[in-house]
Amino acid sequence: MGQSASPQNIGSIVKNLTKMTVVGWLLANVCICLALALAWRFGYIDINVWRYRLADFFAKKDFINPQELIPEGMKFHSVQRQDLDGDGEMERVVFYRYDIVSGRSPYGAIVLDLNNCRPRGLDTFELIPIDRDYLSEANVEIQVMDIPDVGGSQEVLIWGKTGDNIRTELAIFMWYDYSQPCSPPAPGQRGYWNLGFFRGTGGISIDGLRVRVKDRAFERSQLAVTRVYDPFNGSYRQSPDGPMLEPVSKAVEFTFTAPTPVPQTYYPEKSVLAFYLAIGLNTAEAKGYLSPEAAARFIDGNYGRDVAEPGQLTSMAEVKEIAYYPDVEKERRHERIAVEVLVVNRRPDGTITGPFRYRVWVEGVPKKGAYPYDCEWRIVDFQPM
Repeated sequence: MGQSASPQNIGSIVKNLTKMTVVGWLLANVCICLALALAWRFGYIDINVWRYRLADFFAKKDFINPQELIPEGMKFHSVQRQDLDGDGEMERVVFYRYDIVSGRSPYGAIVLDLNNCRPRGLDTFELIPIDRDYLSEANVEIQVMDIPDVGGSQEVLIWGKTGDNIRTELAIFMWYDYSQPCSPPAPGQRGYWNLGFFRGTGGISIDGLRVRVKDRAFERSQLAVTRVYDPFNGSYRQSPDGPMLEPVSKAVEFTFTAPTPVPQTYYPEKSVLAFYLAIGLNTAEAKGYLSPEAAARFIDGNYGRDVAEPGQLTSMAEVKEIAYYPDVEKERRHERIAVEVLVVNRRPDGTITGPFRYRVWVEGVPKKGAYPYDCEWRIVDFQPM
């Protein structure tokens, strides 16, 4: 005969079912959250968009949705708060993207500024560089700072950054207002003036008022051409709406930092560049890139006309051009290799001499265990061209 279920058995069954239900509910929620996180991570869901849509829904259309203020056909991206005009109040910077299908296209931006008129109103301004219709092709970051002798009391910097956090684009703006308070401004009386736009595949930095832009030129050896810009009359442009100023200097440098030790690296051209960059800054380091025979001729910092010009190794050298045509077989055999350079000298008094063109001969000096061909790359001779 079947055994009737006792109250204790029924209670145990109910308790077990309850536990299974709770565990199942928790697992289901974890799976949902994980799916949403993955969808957001790979761009299938935009949390910012849904956040404003929900706010718009619950406020029953009684608040200003920034998504409705961006140009038609663009994809809303995000909102950042910054005091851009120095009035002590936060403006909203609304970023949007041009490609509404893939979401992997340039960024644009508008500024929302709540004025102090009666009644208060919302002023909108677009941030657009003069010679293009977008701000950045990479991730965007806002910085507000005072660049000496540029613009007004503060400038708005919009950086474009790659996925590995390298700043490769920079747009600089200054707030201006020539209108009467609370009066409709005429065109051009109020807004954000673009003082300059820079792009460099190897990175961009600001040192005081000087902007340094690096463009990768030799991928295999991580060398870059660095252009340096100084402002004129408060701007990096030739006129308020004109083209960019020409760079004040241009030279070949390492994209990031010089590898250590340089002579042991794959590429002979690195040793040549490192030698010239060390001249006038670190004589001992410069001698370290020479072969023993060449170093013996390097006396009291004066190598003679072979390097640049007599007695000028205490000045700084700038490499304007560098050319090398890789020959892996010669590199493996440690054979003598020619690297061509065009250099100028900057003397301590600021005088610039040159340019001078040289064929610099480099060869692998045997050293067991040195990577990758058991040699160090040393300069053996200089040949004026």
